[in-house]
Amino acid sequence: MGHILSAVTDLADRLVGLGWVADLLVVGSLATGDYVPGVSDLDLVALTDGPVGQVRQEVLTGLHRELDDGTPRGWNWGAWMSTCGGWPT
Repeated sequence: MGHILSAVTDLADRLVGLGWVADLLVVGSLATGDYVPGVSDLDLVALTDGPVGQVRQEVLTGLHRELDDGTPRGWNWGAWMSTCGGWPT
């Protein structure tokens, strides 16, 4: 499990290093302690400081490709993006 947490920490550092990702939330089975290597996916939510336009999406797509081709090959990183107009009031 340590290698998974290390990879998630490395991803968080890279995302925050972009300057427009504020945080990375770990949710799902990894957060609840029910993660099963080789079975579970990694549910992560990146919080940004604004909309994810085309340029930002291209950066995230490139990062995702690097993850798919890197050390954690075979992990189910998944990718899904959603935007909202802002924080609920």
